[in-house]
Amino acid sequence: MVPPLAGNAAIAWEGRLRTDLTWRARLDLATADSFASQFNPDITGYVRTPARATLDLTMGLGGKGWDLTLTLRNVLDSSAAAQVQRNAFDERQIYGAIPRTISLDFTHDF
Repeated sequence: MVPPLAGNAAIAWEGRLRTDLTWRARLDLATADSFASQFNPDITGYVRTPARATLDLTMGLGGKGWDLTLTLRNVLDSSAAAQVQRNAFDERQIYGAIPRTISLDFTHDF
């Protein structure tokens, strides 16, 4: 099932620290409305997935031929469910949003 309303918003900044060194930052917000796990609310196993929002932050530095990027996903550590549904045994299965994740990426041109 798909949420009836979902949205993304992002804002980015960039600038120069020196002639050969640039910086950048980006903030991303993703939201999704609550939605039903099935089309028919009269079904016994009918459940709803609650609304959720996540916030990501990316910061980076770059120079001639290299780039360093730090990314923080789910900055607020939202533990909202991304999907809730019932299985064949009438038990709820909850699939969570991505946990708080930190990544550091380095690239170099050859």
